[in-house]
Amino acid sequence: MNVEKVGTSFALLLVCAISFAGETRPAAEADLRRAIQRGQAVRKQSALVPGVLHKYELVMKAGDVRCGHARVEIEDAKGEGGATYRLRESFKAAVAEAGESAVIDYSGTFLLSADLGLISGKMEARSESKSAADAQKQTRVRNATLSLQDDKLVFELAGEGGKEARKSVLPLSGVRPVPKNALLAIAQFAAREKEKFSPDVKDPFCVPAFDVDWESDLFQVEAAWVSFDLSGYTHPKGSVAQMRVRYLAAEITDKGLEVEPPAPQLWQAVQVWPLDAQYRPLAHPAPDDPRISVESVDLDSIDTNAPLDLDKIEKALQAQN
Repeated sequence: MNVEKVGTSFALLLVCAISFAGETRPAAEADLRRAIQRGQAVRKQSALVPGVLHKYELVMKAGDVRCGHARVEIEDAKGEGGATYRLRESFKAAVAEAGESAVIDYSGTFLLSADLGLISGKMEARSESKSAADAQKQTRVRNATLSLQDDKLVFELAGEGGKEARKSVLPLSGVRPVPKNALLAIAQFAAREKEKFSPDVKDPFCVPAFDVDWESDLFQVEAAWVSFDLSGYTHPKGSVAQMRVRYLAAEITDKGLEVEPPAPQLWQAVQVWPLDAQYRPLAHPAPDDPRISVESVDLDSIDTNAPLDLDKIEKALQAQN
């Protein structure tokens, strides 16, 4: 689940920027075919790569007021369910504007194979909304599971008490989608290809990536166009490379992953991470909402169970309008 505005998955980390040198034109069909083949090659892993194991934690703020936090961790699954890795992700955030407020609390756990492909997953999302007009609080709880069955991805949704139950099946045709929050680990695979990794935007790859919205309601597969370049940052200190990700429209057919050549405006929407010498993220992209900032933190240093102050959040957001 990737954080886009409060309440729409971890795509909150999306940032739109101008195209970079070497990537000034959108990928054409021939570029996409080559990138898909490169993605398959770089993911040919058969055992645990230690560098993949990592954790990052974020705090979201409206001005100086904390309005949410997120944690993503990839750990050794120790063979559970046939998995190599276990991805844990959690997110809590609040928004309050014009007398209406919502608090979202999400958690998900996914078992992944050696190439970061999904084996199974389970998610829970709880939301509480309130309107000053009727002073009533509404609570919604949704649970969902994902599983790989006979080359099919099975998505099952159940609301609280079994309400809103729904099941959908996506034939994969051999395609192995990666959770969006595991994509940063792809840098570890790329770095292992050569004795000395040299980032080069002319050597991109395309990886099928999946996401589920914060309500565990909408499942979709996209193509992640991944490229690396030498760091253009002087901050944060220690950055040696950049990892860039663009999400392109795609579908899975009986021929495999079919990616739609992107329009120029879509090509310009790119996430950028500065990486350290171990190719792990030093910082994260700014949100697309300019009123919200993101800071890397150790969540053990704050009380993540403390209620988010909706009145302060609303005032902080109003002050920046």
